[in-house]
Amino acid sequence: MAHAVALKSKGIEYHIAEIQKAHNRVRESFFEFIWSMKVAKDDLGQDILGKELASVLAISPASLSRYLAIADCAPLMRRQKSLPPVLNTLYTLTQLHDLFRKAYGENGGLGKFNRVLQGVDKNTEADDLVSFVQEAKKRIASNAKKERERGLLDISGGQIASGDDGSALKPWKELIEGKDRFRTVFMNPDDRVLELINETSTSVNDVHDKYKIADLRTPSQTKTVQGFVYCSSEFIPAGRKLLEAAGFNYRDMFVPTTGTEGFEHIRREKVLLRGERGADQHVTLKVTEEIEPGEAGARSIAVVLGSEPRLYVFASEPIENWTCSNPDRS
Repeated sequence: MAHAVALKSKGIEYHIAEIQKAHNRVRESFFEFIWSMKVAKDDLGQDILGKELASVLAISPASLSRYLAIADCAPLMRRQKSLPPVLNTLYTLTQLHDLFRKAYGENGGLGKFNRVLQGVDKNTEADDLVSFVQEAKKRIASNAKKERERGLLDISGGQIASGDDGSALKPWKELIEGKDRFRTVFMNPDDRVLELINETSTSVNDVHDKYKIADLRTPSQTKTVQGFVYCSSEFIPAGRKLLEAAGFNYRDMFVPTTGTEGFEHIRREKVLLRGERGADQHVTLKVTEEIEPGEAGARSIAVVLGSEPRLYVFASEPIENWTCSNPDRS
């Protein structure tokens, strides 16, 4: 009579160890495979490798370029023992290496990449690296915008204003002939100026040529530039004309509130018109009791919504942290 032979299990620890050994051999073979293609490229040249060997080995041009990119990434190859033998993950890391160097410079990018590598292990997947890729791309886009802004400023002979202590009004002619440019422009013309602008015979070009406020704006490459006109509600058309002449697209306005429900009649109350140069910021700021009424409150809204440096046009006196000037006093 035949007797069944019971096979003794070797235990889970044994199998885990065997699987880990096999996985390590896979990783070593994977990197050896990648390195052998780099050696072939260096010896035979990219053309022969890409056209002849790749065809014989049945490797697509896209996969070949990815393998070579991994092999050429020295920081990766130095840490291959701790990296997953997965083409997509490793290629994403090579992309991140290039993106970081473009975003933060050679030394800064390499340092940032090495810090990311310290958190990469055998279980890391390409999806785990997406946030780093997005961060680098945003930085590159921001750098490009700044470079375009510098180019535009160079063409116009301008520069971002360094700010002003508000100790004195600055002569308008000096501002126009200088190089300073501003990201926030607050205009507070008196009624006499607005009456002239409001005349049907006065065009937007006339206002532009008279004051040249648009020449004092920064380009809107890196940040949306904010423009404000503080005026009586009866001069809203003139205020919008002044905004346009200063190079801003009208967006919205802030009006005084008494907390009443329904409609409220206003005719001579002061309002704050807002315009932008650049992307629409979709402002949702609501004037509350925390914002004081009058010109000071309107100016505080400009501070909240705009950014430095700030220019106050048609100023009657100097104001701290603003460059103040009055074109009608120069």
